[in-house]
Amino acid sequence: MVASTGEHPVSERVRYGGERPLAEAKAALDAWHAVAAEMGDPAADDLCLAAKLAPFVAENAVFKAPTYWKPWQGREPMLLILLTVGRVFGSSLRYRREWLSPDCREWALEFTAEVQGLKLTGVDLVRCDESGKICHFEVVMRPLKAVQALFQEMGRLVPEKMVASGRGVDVSEELWPTAMVTSCGMLTADAAAQLRLCQAVLQEAAPPAASELPAGCE
Repeated sequence: MVASTGEHPVSERVRYGGERPLAEAKAALDAWHAVAAEMGDPAADDLCLAAKLAPFVAENAVFKAPTYWKPWQGREPMLLILLTVGRVFGSSLRYRREWLSPDCREWALEFTAEVQGLKLTGVDLVRCDESGKICHFEVVMRPLKAVQALFQEMGRLVPEKMVASGRGVDVSEELWPTAMVTSCGMLTADAAAQLRLCQAVLQEAAPPAASELPAGCE
């Protein structure tokens, strides 16, 4: 038996399958990897990254996070969560092995990253619709301690991004994935206050016009 060094056995990304790819689905995969790589750059603008990925995501896409039991529905919530996770992982995010269906509409993307100094391994399970757009994005991850650390970071960053973006993201208590909860499953006073603030701001804020996007993001 060979002793483990704790390092991932694959240092560079390896791809299996995808022999007869649907061009649009392959473009979506390439777009995701391009945006994921840019998320590690602190200077990258979130609006620009969202604008680059949005054309490849279905309007009614479903996102399932490892930190919350209820799915997020819609392109805007998915983009917000994905970009926020990318910011938490930063430059530590590395994709390792990829398994694709022959037509490239089904992906299993293994990745490694760090959060609060804890190493983690995860898999993105992604499905594209008939037009090649991402319609389902589910993330599984281990170990538990790292998932809990991600939960904490998302709880800190998501409210800030919702307020800053001014996008029409549903922040109802039922969909709030990272709010602080008591042992009885009730929102704490701080979490409830954050929700009310987000709702008040978003009710008055309009989505940014195309002219307001950073240069090069049209």
